[in-house]
Amino acid sequence: MANFKATWSGKYPCLCVGEWTLYLDGVDVSDVIPQILRISPMGTRKEYAAVRVDENCDETYERYWDGLSAKKWIRKNLYWVTKICKTWGEAFELYHAINDADWRHSSCGGCL
Repeated sequence: MANFKATWSGKYPCLCVGEWTLYLDGVDVSDVIPQILRISPMGTRKEYAAVRVDENCDETYERYWDGLSAKKWIRKNLYWVTKICKTWGEAFELYHAINDADWRHSSCGGCL
C-alpha cells in the first residue's frame, strides 16, 4: 500500500489562498495534480463550516455537507489519479489524505 500525505498551504486569515502539496511515500508528487486543482478546493465530501455576515453585520456559522464521495471523486479525477495510483485501494488512500486537508471558501472567516 502507498502512504499519501496531502497538505494545503493556506492558513487563516487567507485559507483560500494556497497550494496543495502531495507526498507519496515521502516523495513530493505534487506536479501530478492538475494546475487548476493545485490552487483550489479538491471537492472531497465531508462536513464543512461557513461564516456568513448578514445585512446587520451579524456573523452566523453554518455547517453543511459538500463534495463527492470517494468513488465519484476518484472516477472524476482518474485522468491524473492513475498517474500515481496503481490500485483502487491506493486511490482510496489518496482520497482520504486529500479529504483530511480539504477546505471550502468562507470556512475560516478571514475574509470578514
